[in-house]
Amino acid sequence: MNIVQIDVKNLGNLIKKIIDNNYSIEYKIHTNLNDQSKISVIKVKKNERDVSIIIAHYITQFYSTEYSDDNSRDSAYDLTSTNTVYFIPVNPVIVIILDNNVMDLLMNYRDDYPIDNCETLVNKYRLKNPGYRNALKILLARVLEELRGGD
Repeated sequence: MNIVQIDVKNLGNLIKKIIDNNYSIEYKIHTNLNDQSKISVIKVKKNERDVSIIIAHYITQFYSTEYSDDNSRDSAYDLTSTNTVYFIPVNPVIVIILDNNVMDLLMNYRDDYPIDNCETLVNKYRLKNPGYRNALKILLARVLEELRGGD
C-alpha cells in the first residue's frame, strides 16, 4: 500500500480518466461541510477488486463567498451559468494505492481547471477557511483504520 498526494484541479476529469481506463468507481462517503465544501471517499475498482481509494476535499462552482465588488459577482455568475457541475479540489487529492497496476495512471495524471476563474474561487475559499488543510486528516485516518480491519 502506498499513500500519495496528487495535484488535481478537476476531480470530475480524474474520475472520467479512471473510468475511460476500464476501472469502475464506487462512492463510499460524500459529505457537505459547514463551510460549503465537500469531501468524498471514492473506491477505484478493477474486476470488482479495490485497487485504490481517493480522498478528495473540493468545492463546486456554486461555492458562495462574499463578493466585494461587481467584477467578483460577474466572475461568480460565469462559473455558475453552465449546466455542468465542476468538482474543484481545494487540497491535493489523497490516493491510497492498493494495487501498483493503477499507480502509473494516477501518478501521471495532469489537468487544468475546468473553466476560467476556478483558481480565484479556490483562493477565496482558502482565505476564508484557513484550516482547510486539515479537512482530510481525520478521514484518512478512518479509511486506514478500516483497511486494517478496524470498526
